Amino acid sequence: RVWDVVMGTPVSMASRGNDIRVDACCFIPPRLPNEESQWIWCALKTGELWEVEAETGVITEQRSGAHTCSVTHMLRARAHIWTLDESGRLQCWYQRGETGRLSLKMQPALRRVPAKVVAAIVVNYDQLWLSTGKTVEVFLPLARSNSGDDIDEAGGGVLGSQTHIGYETAG
Repeated sequence: RVWDVVMGTPVSMASRGNDIRVDACCFIPPRLPNEESQWIWCALKTGELWEVEAETGVITEQRSGAHTCSVTHMLRARAHIWTLDESGRLQCWYQRGETGRLSLKMQPALRRVPAKVVAAIVVNYDQLWLSTGKTVEVFLPLARSNSGDDIDEAGGGVLGSQTHIGYETAG
């Protein structure tokens, strides 16, 4: 279901059967401001990704095998979507150029982060903070190239790590 949080009423509802379960979802960044909240990416327990039109519930794109296991987190950072599965595979989806909005047909940049992440949050639009229990790590998934114009495909890395700070209890 998609809800209008101002009015408190459902905007749309789509049923796909009892065996379909969405593990993570996120509104994708729009190409234009009036397109905000029109499309949602949904991750299924099989690792498959769907793009759903929010108002009608129609699946507009699908990508089988995007992940090999369940996607636990789907995060939006500016015009990017980051999908993270339970094995620690982070896929960074970003728009190359100004040709349109994000698409599941694009090839994401791949990163490795710790497996079995308990909580994940985007900080300062480009940092990914992850907790695996007693450890918090900070990553830069999409490091910029030297010119600063484009994403460095081989970039990314750990900014810092703090252990034994206590258990993560909320995400």
